[in-house]
Amino acid sequence: MSVATVATAPTTTPQSALLHTPAELVFVTLDEAGEIAYFQSASEHKQGKRNVTAIEIMTLETYCFCKAGELGRLCWHVALARL
Repeated sequence: MSVATVATAPTTTPQSALLHTPAELVFVTLDEAGEIAYFQSASEHKQGKRNVTAIEIMTLETYCFCKAGELGRLCWHVALARL
């Protein structure tokens, strides 16, 4: 898994977020300290692959390991995780 870019408070919402619903981003777990929430979603680029999105609850810093996140772009996963 590549290192994803860290996104802080959003300044815009990616247009692709309008094409998705919160049900597509599934909560998986919290870390042991209860500070980071992890979500999964199906990849649109690779069949059978699951994307992982994490959000730090106190700072709202978000990490996404999808194709867009790895390229430093704000993705729909991050936008929906922050709802």
